[in-house]
Amino acid sequence: MGVDCKLQFSNDRCETPRLTQSPQFAYSFVAAGVTLILMNILFIVSRSRKWTPFNYVRKGINFVVGIGLCLVTLVKLDENVEINFTYTPWPLPTLLLTFFGILVINHLPHPSPLFFRKKSPAAGPDAVALADMGYRDKDRASSSGHESQRKIRGSEEARAL
Repeated sequence: MGVDCKLQFSNDRCETPRLTQSPQFAYSFVAAGVTLILMNILFIVSRSRKWTPFNYVRKGINFVVGIGLCLVTLVKLDENVEINFTYTPWPLPTLLLTFFGILVINHLPHPSPLFFRKKSPAAGPDAVALADMGYRDKDRASSSGHESQRKIRGSEEARAL
């Protein structure tokens, strides 16, 4: 169960191999990237509402970051870059900060439209029906129907009792 000192000697002390030098460290970046890509694929398959340009941008960023995480393992190809990356405290925070950034991006609210605003309620299907009745906007129609609103409220209160 002890450490085999025949593997590495440094100034008469036995050093254990670093976790970041193991193949599992490289596979962790691949696994994180593939997980992110698979989560995006599941989101795309299960999406039932209409896609907005914001959704396209957000999922595009997620795919690019997932591929980038997979490509971090290419650090193993160049020994100097590998030593500069793995012997620093940054490998695990790289995963943490990446997934935190993705978490923030995925939970941002949809931005308000800049150029194409939603139609006003008077311009919707109700506007056609109200125009047929001789009203120009929805407010006039609702202000003239106080009597019918009282009847509706009265029937709702009666149901509540």
